[in-house]
Amino acid sequence: GKRFVFFCAGAMRSALAAQSVQSMGLSPVCHMAGGYAQWKKQGFPTETKEKK
Repeated sequence: GKRFVFFCAGAMRSALAAQSVQSMGLSPVCHMAGGYAQWKKQGFPTETKEKK
């Protein structure tokens, strides 16, 4: 099955979004603790798009 993962820069908005959609019945739902900033700080892989 699929898992819905929400993330934002600092994890506050993604936590609220995950909670909101979960209360509407979407499942399974989670969010990245620490957000994208923490992901980068931990050295996990990222991708960037070339500017047009």
